[in-house]
Amino acid sequence: MRWTASLHAPARINVILNVAPSIPVEGSRPTPSSGLAALLPTLKALSQIGSSSPSPSECVELLDLARQRASFHQNEVHDLDWPGLKKSLGEATTASIDVHSLSERHHDAQFFVSEVRRLLRASEVPSVLVVLTTPVVFESGEDLEPVSLEGLPACSVVYIRYNAAIRGRERRARMDRSMSHGRPPQDVADQLEATLEPLRPRVFDVETPEQMRRALGEIEKLVLASGEQSSH
Repeated sequence: MRWTASLHAPARINVILNVAPSIPVEGSRPTPSSGLAALLPTLKALSQIGSSSPSPSECVELLDLARQRASFHQNEVHDLDWPGLKKSLGEATTASIDVHSLSERHHDAQFFVSEVRRLLRASEVPSVLVVLTTPVVFESGEDLEPVSLEGLPACSVVYIRYNAAIRGRERRARMDRSMSHGRPPQDVADQLEATLEPLRPRVFDVETPEQMRRALGEIEKLVLASGEQSSH
């Protein structure tokens, strides 16, 4: 079965924003919310794409992988609950993590996989899943089993990875270090993408507003194509 098959009904847009910390750049301090400043406007734009339908069918969820919880969830989005979302962001980016979360830290990836399956299975119509994230590297021993396709409806998956760690001077410095050692610069590591591989996600690595707009344009095309097909 092709999991990017043609959609014959208005697509439900499911948006997952991963609020896990970005990968720190060598020589810099970790900044848990550094990628959120770029991803939040994208979340707003996606909610506007969904609400352009007379009867928007959309779910927005913030996942706190470190605590293995959905820190924010809003269904049937007409307007984003910004006060609730900002409160959840504040709680997710604090430094403290409870003992239980620390003891279960090797299951962070499987928590993400289970949430993806839950959102997709809850869709009564074909859906477009959009994952907004910065690169994620898990601890050694993490269970990285990818999502199972069993029981999932047809869907399209778009994975937008904001590479905050390789912008500007940091990116040039990393390239200079690589070239001085006689090897090409390597991509930023990310283990989260692989958990979605069976769904054949369309992956967009973005560093600039223009690249982000291009990714949003592709998502809008998926939604428009769905509406046109359902009208025939």
